[in-house]
Amino acid sequence: MRVETENPRTGDCRHTNTAYLTMVALDEESRPTAVPALAPGGPVEERRAREAEVRRRNRLAERREIRRPPRRGLSLPGFLVPDGVACLKAAR
Repeated sequence: MRVETENPRTGDCRHTNTAYLTMVALDEESRPTAVPALAPGGPVEERRAREAEVRRRNRLAERREIRRPPRRGLSLPGFLVPDGVACLKAAR
């Protein structure tokens, strides 16, 4: 979905944001159900399908990271500090 704003005085329009919507098919009992896959119909649709798959992978990876139980200790690049207590050496 593309959202635009229009200046009522000048009539100028500009793009403000884009949203991607997911539709879910429901069966007779209002539960999600599978539907046949939609085949992209050209280079633009193929590109959009690839982009959608990347967004989906990223969204699912972020969900897994958020739901993962916290690790003991504080994780810093290249370091694992026990019990979350960090000792930093003062710069000279």
